[in-house]
Amino acid sequence: MKNLDIPKRGKGYPRLRIFAAFGFEQPYPVHAPEIWSTLLDAPAAAKKTGECEKTIGRMYEGAHKDKSFTNFLRFGPRKRMIFPFEAEAWLAGTQPKFVRKNELMHPFLRGEMPPTHQTDNPRHEPAPTGTRPSVTAIFLPPNAAK
Repeated sequence: MKNLDIPKRGKGYPRLRIFAAFGFEQPYPVHAPEIWSTLLDAPAAAKKTGECEKTIGRMYEGAHKDKSFTNFLRFGPRKRMIFPFEAEAWLAGTQPKFVRKNELMHPFLRGEMPPTHQTDNPRHEPAPTGTRPSVTAIFLPPNAAK
């Protein structure tokens, strides 16, 4: 949720902010039970639709002749997911019950922003730039290097 700019409120995250990040239009379908089912990754979407996993991945990227799954959520460089109701609508050949628009989605979920992996650990320092010291300078006492 940190990558989506959604702050934690109490014990959870605000549902309306999550719906906005996923690209749903207002009024948000907060009370629909099928909206809260688990998202499908490529293997689960392949199992649900009867297609092979590679075909689903090519549909996601637009490399397949069927460009139906262009509204997927990108959670990382290799993790793409869709909602189950979108897979069911694809099987039935109808519009999904809930409309999500790609242009309303958060840029991170569209794959336009890199993930921010920052740490508070002071031991994780950036790699030094410039020239590296020689091996002899590292292992020999200061007086022996002369």
